[in-house]
Amino acid sequence: IKTEWALQIAKGCAFLHAKHPSIIHRDLKCANVLVSDDLKAKITDFGESRSACEDDGTMTSVGTPYFMAPEVFSADSGDKYYGTEVDVYSFGVMLLEIFFDGNIKKAFRNLGGMIVMNRVSKGWRPDLLKVEEEDQHLAETIRGCWAQKPEDRPTFLEIIGAFEGKMLEEGLGTDKLEENLKITADEPKNIEPVNKKDAEKEKTVKLDEGKQLFTLVNGQDIGKNDKIQEAEKVEKKDTTNQTESATALLKNEEDEEVSSDDDEDEMEAIKQQKLLIEKMQAEVLRLGEMQAEYLKKKENKKRKKKVEKERKAKEEEKKKQEEKEYKNLTEQQKAMKAMVGKQDFWLL
Repeated sequence: IKTEWALQIAKGCAFLHAKHPSIIHRDLKCANVLVSDDLKAKITDFGESRSACEDDGTMTSVGTPYFMAPEVFSADSGDKYYGTEVDVYSFGVMLLEIFFDGNIKKAFRNLGGMIVMNRVSKGWRPDLLKVEEEDQHLAETIRGCWAQKPEDRPTFLEIIGAFEGKMLEEGLGTDKLEENLKITADEPKNIEPVNKKDAEKEKTVKLDEGKQLFTLVNGQDIGKNDKIQEAEKVEKKDTTNQTESATALLKNEEDEEVSSDDDEDEMEAIKQQKLLIEKMQAEVLRLGEMQAEYLKKKENKKRKKKVEKERKAKEEEKKKQEEKEYKNLTEQQKAMKAMVGKQDFWLL
């Protein structure tokens, strides 16, 4: 059923891209896909969608970090214009999300969005070892969808052709799928008494940890026919020891690689943090110097104003004193002062 849903989503995207101008969804992920009552996948949430017009010079960086193509958040302004290929990239990541039953963070090792964007821009992608163990064709499809260069990614028409070819090869046609999904409610069945021990065993049944791309319906694997299932069981039994050894070796190498990558990311984050702190310190120092200079100018202005006020007060006091002394002069002294001048008069 998951393969059928993936095919339906691909057909929906092909329909959007076939419009003139093409419609780019820009936020393709499982959270934006709903399933109808007849188990048909429907693409929803076109809030970030946009027409791919040739006149548009740039397009904004939107979407969910795990699903964003490298050209969407590229720092190079020349890469800011992108087209329908970004939906193909998101579709590839969504296939991985479907494989991990909606837990996309598990595929990305629980890394943060900024770290993922930084690594993806440099060509890094999540490991597909578990996917290859379950379905080599699916792993190849995912790799093709998230190619670093947009022109290297397949179109949705090519993806649809690949999926339909694979389904025909495995004998999983649409008619057979719908037939397997029918519930025969018209035929009443006798209710058997419940055995407590069997019921307890029923509760403890778990699916394979590999998380198959196909799901179980009514106790049958609707994604594969009986012959293929039997062949896979025999092959899996014969190669168990080899697979476990190879997986353990690859896991050790992967852990070392993750540790190394995490150390590099941590060093880079520390470096950026130090640069930011130095920049902030320089800015604080500059603002402190500006404030000190402002306060100094303000103090000088205040001091000059005070000195000027004191000078005017002294002049005013002196003037009042002179006027008072002038009033006390006799008429003869006033006449003499007018004749010889103020300073000469007081010298007499």
